[in-house]
Order: sequence, then structure tokens, then C-alpha cells
Amino acid sequence: MPCIFSDCCDCKNFIDNPEKKLICKAFPNGIPSEWFWKKGPINRDLMCNGEYRFDPLDD
Repeated sequence: MPCIFSDCCDCKNFIDNPEKKLICKAFPNGIPSEWFWKKGPINRDLMCNGEYRFDPLDD
């Protein structure tokens, strides 16, 4: 699933799925929209839901 604005889709923890839901290891029931749309590169060190952190695909 391509993403244009959120860093979430560039994270190794993002889960591409047939239902095209916005989910990841930190938010398996759905990435909250306020998290998905407002977390940018400046906040990549934040923990996502207390357990996971942004892990870039290109590392």
C-alpha cells in the first residue's frame, strides 16, 4: 500500500495487508489517524504505542 504523507509506510514495522488497513506491529488494530498524519521525521525517535520505534526501510 503506497503512502504519500506519513512516515509510517516507510517503517519496517508497517504491515501491508490485503484489506489495505493502516496497521503496524505497534498498532495491530489500526494506526490512530492522529498518529499517522501528525508524526513526521522530527519525531522518529518517539516510541510507537510504548513498544516499537520508527525503523526505516532503507537501513
